[in-house]
Amino acid sequence: MCFLLVVFCLAQKVNAQVEDTTPPTLNSIAVSPVTVNNGDTVTITIDVSDDLSGVWLGNTTGYIVNPVGSQQGFFYNWTSVGANIYEAKIQISEWAISGDWYVSSMQIPDSADNYTYLNQSDLADATFNVTASSPDTTSPVFNSMTITQTTVNSGDTLSIVIDVTDNASGVWLGNTTGYLVNPEGSQQHFFYNWNSIGGNLYETKVVINEWAIGGEWYVASMQIPDNADNYTYIDNSNSVIGTVNVNALTPDNIAPVVNSVTVTPSPVNYSDTITITINVTDNAAGVWLGNTTGNIVNPQGGQQDFFYNWDSIGVDLYQTKVKINDWALSGLWYISNMQVPDNANNYLYLSSYDETIATFIVNGIDQSISELDLNKHFIVYPNPTSDRIMVIPNSDVIGIEVRNASGLLISKSRGYTTSLAGNAPGLYFVSVETELGKIVKRVILK
Repeated sequence: MCFLLVVFCLAQKVNAQVEDTTPPTLNSIAVSPVTVNNGDTVTITIDVSDDLSGVWLGNTTGYIVNPVGSQQGFFYNWTSVGANIYEAKIQISEWAISGDWYVSSMQIPDSADNYTYLNQSDLADATFNVTASSPDTTSPVFNSMTITQTTVNSGDTLSIVIDVTDNASGVWLGNTTGYLVNPEGSQQHFFYNWNSIGGNLYETKVVINEWAIGGEWYVASMQIPDNADNYTYIDNSNSVIGTVNVNALTPDNIAPVVNSVTVTPSPVNYSDTITITINVTDNAAGVWLGNTTGNIVNPQGGQQDFFYNWDSIGVDLYQTKVKINDWALSGLWYISNMQVPDNANNYLYLSSYDETIATFIVNGIDQSISELDLNKHFIVYPNPTSDRIMVIPNSDVIGIEVRNASGLLISKSRGYTTSLAGNAPGLYFVSVETELGKIVKRVILK
């Protein structure tokens, strides 16, 4: 048998990456005081522990709701008040209803992007009683909408006027929003930014995209809340909200085309930075880079990182960079989804459920120069192999772990030799634990 000897001459100490795939644990939660009046402030205290990377307070959030599950209040903005103890404060609405309020949900991530999600059944201790002096549980009433122009050209500005009444707390204009869409239900235009023009009348303006297609555009949906967080939702399923006819001058209803997506380099170590390069073409309006986004995830679909912020590097070529998490899991990472719109608001959506977008390998090792210069030669053979591999010298070897390209543990053994027989041909990562540190190398199974 012919053996291929691969000799690794190490002038560096190789330290094992500490992978973190365990989300934080909520040990307890409490709300104080337990009895308040509307307009008062409550303090939410949590005891949370994490095994490695630490709790990510900046993305730890939750909601309180009234006894009927509405008048939702959002809390975040935590302060550390002791070992594993964190506090956040939230003011109860002056229009809150009486009864037993509760924390309805929470998300608690760690710095490795592992999330714990909690619902009401997990948060049974997080309740408090509100005594209300001026409760408001009635949503605003949408009376009518008028689009002041009946016909516009693409690129024009139109005015939308609504007549809305509310019984007590008043309309919350800052969160009153809606969508205007083309006859096909796309090229969505978001509107908000209302001005009071007298009585119960409010006005906003919308610029029709210069690439809009022609025909009868319509308001697809709206949400109108009051200041007590009671919401009215309307859509065009039951009745027409508002319409306008658009004359198209330069119509574009074709989404961009993604020709290729590449990730470099591969493999990488944790804490390294990858570059994502896309080749995208568009027929008319051009790619809208500001809203071109995506996510990378680890082999288990977790530790999600969001990417955007593109630079043009040539004709139809765009690049962005993403830093791999310090606690990244080893294995085959991948782009799980992307959205690529053009300036006409036509969107292309890509998902790993439909096809492989792009992948890259995270080795999960940190090679840093040590004070101790290790002048040892490690030989792993044969490579490629059809069965067993061996590591020499074997005096410092404690054990061997083998993972596939997805990061799944295939085998774990003591000593300096192991077998890959019975596994599918392909790339495997062999982690050799020694008295001097851990070494991860790639082996091909034939």
